[in-house]
Amino acid sequence: MDVKEQLGILWIKIKANVDRTAFVVFLILLIAMVGIYGYEMSKQPPEMPDISTGKFTQLIPNENYDKVMNYIRSETELDKNEKIRKIRDFNIFDYKYVRDRDELQKEADKKYERAAQLFSENKIDDSEKILKEILLTWPTHISAKELLDKIVKAKMPTPTPKPTAPAVPPMEGAVGLEPTPAAGQQPGEPPLI
Repeated sequence: MDVKEQLGILWIKIKANVDRTAFVVFLILLIAMVGIYGYEMSKQPPEMPDISTGKFTQLIPNENYDKVMNYIRSETELDKNEKIRKIRDFNIFDYKYVRDRDELQKEADKKYERAAQLFSENKIDDSEKILKEILLTWPTHISAKELLDKIVKAKMPTPTPKPTAPAVPPMEGAVGLEPTPAAGQQPGEPPLI
């Protein structure tokens, strides 16, 4: 018998004993898992630094960690930008001021309604003053920003359109050009579609 026939016979025996084969594979995996678990448990835990001194040494030097910490501690572009810093500081959650923020938001909404009413009554300057007050106390008020943008656009002068040149009347005796007929079309016939 050659190798191919022997493998075929072995495969037939394995298929006939699927339940036993699966059990043996399961036992092999279980033994491997128990061995890995035992090996991991037999390892000594790493030494912990002395907590009583209050100073911890970095066990493994990590350049990326140092770079990140230096970047976090350094002053960023956001700290220099007054508007962004103001919004960032405003959005910081502090439980002590949550109720005050809710009251500020309600007051800003009331002022916005008044500004929208003044805008609809065409009192643009008064509306603009109120909207600027809202944005000073509540810089993230989206509706106030949108209405203020509308007011700024309304105040901008509309550009006057450039005058167009008058149409030149046709000269006397000039021959008018008519469209060229399509192939197979007689002059004066409707276009072929």
